[in-house]
Amino acid sequence: VCSIKDNKLFIGLSGNPAAAMITFELLVKPLIHRSFGLSHLPKVVKGKLMKGFSKVRNQMCFLRAYSYLEDGEILTELTGMQNPGVMKSILTSNSLIIIPAGVGPLKAGEMVDIILTKEMEVV
Repeated sequence: VCSIKDNKLFIGLSGNPAAAMITFELLVKPLIHRSFGLSHLPKVVKGKLMKGFSKVRNQMCFLRAYSYLEDGEILTELTGMQNPGVMKSILTSNSLIIIPAGVGPLKAGEMVDIILTKEMEVV
């Protein structure tokens, strides 16, 4: 939810921790950057999924993940349970795996689109 009052922008995020984090990364952070004259779009890269994900989603979703660079290849793995209220998976994540609507299950070794939310570690 977004509104303007007294020339001030107000943005409301979901009370759900994961939804609030993802909305902030995808919508609010770019808006803040643009308001300061910076161009910022979430950086999308390809990475190899290290462990499978067995669920099929009917709508697009974003899974919290930890991505790292090893031998010139981006590897990514889920950071734990992906339930919306689970905060531990947020704390250890540095990326979001993009799962298009109707896609799944995903197998280990598949290439997936990833949005980097923090710097990647090189191992």
